[in-house]
Amino acid sequence: MIIAKNNLFTGALHSNQQGTIQNNFRTTIDGDPLIDSITLRPRWEQNVKSPLIDAGFIPGRISWFNNQELTDADGTRLDIGAITAIDHRSFKHTLTRYNPIPNGIRPTYNWVSFPNLDKLYEGQQTTIRHLLHEYNNNNLLIENPAITNIEWNIEGDIEKLTYDSIDGWNNDDHIIESKYGYKMLVAHQTYTNPDGISITTMGPYDIITSGFLCGHSGNHNSGPNLPNRKTITLYPPEAGKDYREHWVGFFMTKPIRPLVALRDITSWLVEIKSRNWAYSRDAIGAAWNIPDGDPFINPGEMVSIRYAGDRIRTFEWQPDDIEPPPPEFYIHPEAIFFDYEEQSDYIPMYVHIPEEMAGVGTGEIGLLINDEVYGAGVIQDEPWVQINAYILDLEFDDPEIEFQYVQYGTRSAPRKIDSFSVLDHVSKEFKKKEIELNNKQSFYVVSFNMNDLDSNELELPTITALSGNYPNPFNPVTTISYDIAIESDVVINIFNIRGQRVKTLVDEYHTTGKYNIDWNGTDDNGRNVSSGVYFYQMKTESYTSTKRMVMLK
Repeated sequence: MIIAKNNLFTGALHSNQQGTIQNNFRTTIDGDPLIDSITLRPRWEQNVKSPLIDAGFIPGRISWFNNQELTDADGTRLDIGAITAIDHRSFKHTLTRYNPIPNGIRPTYNWVSFPNLDKLYEGQQTTIRHLLHEYNNNNLLIENPAITNIEWNIEGDIEKLTYDSIDGWNNDDHIIESKYGYKMLVAHQTYTNPDGISITTMGPYDIITSGFLCGHSGNHNSGPNLPNRKTITLYPPEAGKDYREHWVGFFMTKPIRPLVALRDITSWLVEIKSRNWAYSRDAIGAAWNIPDGDPFINPGEMVSIRYAGDRIRTFEWQPDDIEPPPPEFYIHPEAIFFDYEEQSDYIPMYVHIPEEMAGVGTGEIGLLINDEVYGAGVIQDEPWVQINAYILDLEFDDPEIEFQYVQYGTRSAPRKIDSFSVLDHVSKEFKKKEIELNNKQSFYVVSFNMNDLDSNELELPTITALSGNYPNPFNPVTTISYDIAIESDVVINIFNIRGQRVKTLVDEYHTTGKYNIDWNGTDDNGRNVSSGVYFYQMKTESYTSTKRMVMLK
């Protein structure tokens, strides 16, 4: 027996003989260590993967992730031997079991994706069972498991992995792809220790995966002449439907603003939704209802998008070069006072609050139906608060709806708010206390300001106007806002400084309303235009206006 770097070996060490390799995560590894006879590097190819890769000895139960002493130069777990394998990446998801609340815990759905996967070695498929259970001793699919439900949506069809105490797991052979998104419900985990004592753990639980970043060698494409794995395909709605929902994985290496990351396809989207925030609108070309704060998509998260385009389109995630730069990791504030049950999905509810409520850290707004809480949102120094209403699969008999406002830093009881108005999606008018819970809307807009029933602040516009674009200067995307007071055909064109038309952004009939349209700096052929001065012009049957904007590179 000899001691070799990062592991305890017994038996022969060269690649053409059998031997036994021991470490503390795997009991023994018998057989050929599969080392290149010239470079001595562990082999990692289409048909071969050395058992030495990511198998180095780790003392005790110390976490190796982000520990320089316990990782190779590429940041992955130590390989066995002095010569490391080809560069690859690791990624860790910390799945939360709950969100803390004053009276206990709240089970949580985690919306995740897997940026780094091993698509190089065909002998080891990236199945749910392998990634969540077998690899790195993740051990999440045991009896009385930590994860009790996993859902995924491919081309509009939702499938599930569920656990049954009699039949065990179903669908655990599903092959995970980086471009797909997954929702995981995390519960407690119960097991029996060596002394025969039942132990219950409350998490959080780590999922560590290892492989290659999506779009790069090793996680590039699935065969000759096939599209890159980082190219995501969107399919049009089925007959009679307004949109098709896709759950997509985010595998960029830093957080990016949603409308920037999706700028190539935002014109055909009617919803962009993460676990915590959502952008919603009634139809293509309508104005977005935007979440509070300035949200980002984090690497390893999933986003649900509703695509209303009329044909198959593909896109790739786009980088974010807009100031201010993104954070290292975006954390969206979550309600901690109100207790409610999370579902795998929700309906966004955008609530307009009075000025005296707005302020960072002021408090929370809760949605109550028949005295039970179904969602809450945190006030973020803006006149809007997004509440995630977990009511999608529920029906109510004679529902009594109210909101409650709780102020942080006080001992006062929550303040009841039962006087509010609701935007009707058909008439575009605000109505007092009418939320159609049993005729579900894709989103709701609510106002606590009863003056909004008679004011113009939230009413439909009375003047047709081209408002402007933001940001300006911009790179690489800007949003043009405009109001239509009288139903009309609307055309918005982009011109260069020589007066040549480079892009038609809008050319369709509009009803009365407020609208936004994004321009991503491309011409009618999808080619990127050069930096410089551009003009955008809006024309209706009775109105024309032109404004100037500057694109920076």
